[in-house]
Order: sequence, then structure tokens, then C-alpha cells
Amino acid sequence: MNFNEAQRKSIFSEKPLLLISAGAGSGKTRVLTERFVYLCEVRYLKPDHSLGASVDEIVAITFTEKAAREMKDRIRKRMNEKEQEAISAEAVSFWREQKALLERAMISTFHSFCQRLLSQYALQADLPPRMRILDEVEGAVKKRDILLKLLEEKERFQRVYPLFQVMSKQQLVETIEQLHNEITELTIGEETIEQLQVEEMLRAQSEAKVEERQKVVHSFHRNALSCIERFPVYDDLSATVKKHTINIEKAISSASTEEPEAYMEILTEAMPSRTNKAWLEQAPALYELYEEHWKPLKEMWKKLGGPVELKEEAIMFVELITSLVKEFHMAYSVKRGERLY
Repeated sequence: MNFNEAQRKSIFSEKPLLLISAGAGSGKTRVLTERFVYLCEVRYLKPDHSLGASVDEIVAITFTEKAAREMKDRIRKRMNEKEQEAISAEAVSFWREQKALLERAMISTFHSFCQRLLSQYALQADLPPRMRILDEVEGAVKKRDILLKLLEEKERFQRVYPLFQVMSKQQLVETIEQLHNEITELTIGEETIEQLQVEEMLRAQSEAKVEERQKVVHSFHRNALSCIERFPVYDDLSATVKKHTINIEKAISSASTEEPEAYMEILTEAMPSRTNKAWLEQAPALYELYEEHWKPLKEMWKKLGGPVELKEEAIMFVELITSLVKEFHMAYSVKRGERLY
């Protein structure tokens, strides 16, 4: 399998503690899968090595049941490959044994791992021995039931009624569920949702929008200066292209990146309304500026432009949704505490 240098170091490291940090879609699960298999391989090749481990000695924790299933499937696939590649009966037997152990391997979510521990030591924890954990589907059904009952309460329904002017009941329910799931999955501590402050969230959002505006404008400006340096001399240009280059040069020199809104107004007025493939031959830097830098900036500005502060009506909607998320979280926590499931 092909891995880059950083990934290979993570897979084959002999350090007892190893941190793998990378963005979404960067191959973390693939690396963890290979690391898992490598630990088993070390056990077979070097039985006395402290790094080696068999499947039943490894704990792999994920955030979701889906991720746990995918990791187990990937490990099983790699072990099948190892078995097929084996050149001795002893090696074949080892990998078959590891695959058999994989069926009860501790590859699970945090919740499932904790539930297994609590079930195993239920008496010491003063818990019912037959306690179980809800699967994702059953949990989602319970949450939906609790949320729908909240919205059936007359006083609450009247309070959040303005939301039904902009979304259906189904959309509202799905929004609350999604927000609750994302917050509880990405943060630690039951008090996180209880401490949500609308003013603080809106302030952070406004600051982030201002910061992102300046970031994209500064980036465009640097690229624009680079392109302008490569503009051909005026004598080599047609009248139309010459006009475009002069307008752009003036706009870039006069616009301040510290005022993104004004900057965009100046550039919008100076830039051509559309590109022309003929520029590729006559003024390739102009074509690059428009296609590779200006067009992406215009698309991004559709999301970043406009007022930074929300209108009063929008703020009211945020407050209502936040209050619903808090109330739902409280009701769900109470139900969990009752051990009714």
C-alpha cells in the first residue's frame, strides 16, 4: 500500500505513545487500520517484542458505530490479504486466528466500550447487570419522540411559532436534532449546551466573518500583484486589453485591503465583466488573474459579503432555536437518568 513518509512513521513507530493528528479525508482511518495490523504482525514475527499484540489485546475507539464497523471491515480485509500473502502454514494459521478474534475485538464507540466495562463490573458499579446501550437508530427514535412531545406543549409551541413561518415542523425537528448531535459529539461535558449564549455566539460569528473577509481579500491582493508584475507592456496589447490592465492596476493600487467591502466595490467596477480566451496568448497573466483569482473570490464573496450583524428577526430565530436545543437537551438528560431504556 502507498503511504507518505509521515503516514509510514505513524504506522511503524515503536514509540509507546503516538499522536496522529490530521484533517478530514486525509487517511487517518487507513493509517490506524494499518497500525492495528502492524501490531499483530510484530506479535507474530517477534513474539517477545513489547510492541506486538494480538487482536484481543488491542482497543480501538471511534466516535460512531459506522466508523467502528468500517474500521473492523478494513482490518478484516487487510488480514485476509496477509493470510493470502503468507508463505508458511504457521503464518496462515496466525492470521486465521487473528480474524477469528476480530469478531469479538474491542473496536467500538466510546459508549460501547464504557458499556462493556460497566456490564462486566456491574456489581462494583452498583448497576443492573443486564444494562445495555442504545444503538444509533434506537437512540434517534427516542430523541425524536422526546422532541416531538416538547413541541406539543401549548406554551412552548406558541413561543416558537415564529419559526414555523420560515420552516416546516419537520425541518425544525431535524435542525434541533442535528445541532444537538453535533454539539454533543464535538464537545466534552454535559454543561456545554446549557452554557450556550446567543450574544457570545453571534459575536464570535461576526468576528469570524470579518476575519475571513480580510483573509480572502489579502490573499487575492497578493496574487493580483503577482499577476500585474507579469502584465505585458502596453504597446503589445490591443486597445481593449490595455484598458483592462490599466483599470486593474489603478484599482489595485488605490484599494485598501483593510476595508474589504470598499475593496470589493472598487475591484468589481474595474474588472472586466467576463474573460476572453484570446487573453491566453496576448496577456496570460490577465487571464490567470480573472479565472484563477477573481472568479473564485466573487463566488466566495456571495457568502462573506453583506452586513456583518444579523437583523433583529434573524437574532430572534437564533434565540428560539438555541432555547429549544437547551430544553431538548435537558429533557433528554432527564430521560436518560431515569434509566427507562
